[in-house]
Amino acid sequence: MGATSGALYVKFDGNVGHFTYGKDGDEIERGTKVAINHREFRNGWICWKDGEVVEEIMTNILNGKPPGKGELADHGPYEDEKDGWREQSSIQFRDIESGDEFEYKASSKSGRIAVANLVRDFGKQYQLHPDSLAIVELGATSFEAKDAKGKKLGKKWAPVFKIVGWQSEQDLMDRFAAAAAASEDAEDGGDDDELPVNNAARRTRKF
Repeated sequence: MGATSGALYVKFDGNVGHFTYGKDGDEIERGTKVAINHREFRNGWICWKDGEVVEEIMTNILNGKPPGKGELADHGPYEDEKDGWREQSSIQFRDIESGDEFEYKASSKSGRIAVANLVRDFGKQYQLHPDSLAIVELGATSFEAKDAKGKKLGKKWAPVFKIVGWQSEQDLMDRFAAAAAASEDAEDGGDDDELPVNNAARRTRKF
């Protein structure tokens, strides 16, 4: 269950509390359930300059900690306050209905806290569910944002990744394969009443 190259990148909008993906910004509804690829929890750094990523260093948590900030290359000078190195966390998951693969990367404080909370909860529960994948519900919570001086900035949102169940990887892959087969049968003019059709479920390889 290794990392995949076909994952769709997910963004979270802290102003409205929505998950979106892809270049068109399609929305993923809150409450969507996904299977987490716990072997790809990563922490690290991303460096921005003039609106472009100049370097990214991510370390799988199974392999230890990422390098310290003092060990990172200097890509300055930085003319914008948003430029430079930022801490980043990432997770990979699949929609349990469609089989779509996603990757979420967070460099905001609220996003990194959400990922850290998921990793913590996973660690507490995994021993009771060995050889299974955590099923997570995508959600959001609101909070009152403040600047460095304590001035209120208004209502903002943070992502929430709540573990709501566990399922074996093989059961999920069988489910994706069945949905993909039903989709192909429907396109070939077969009977599409036996299983739900979902064109997005064609990617049936393991995580």
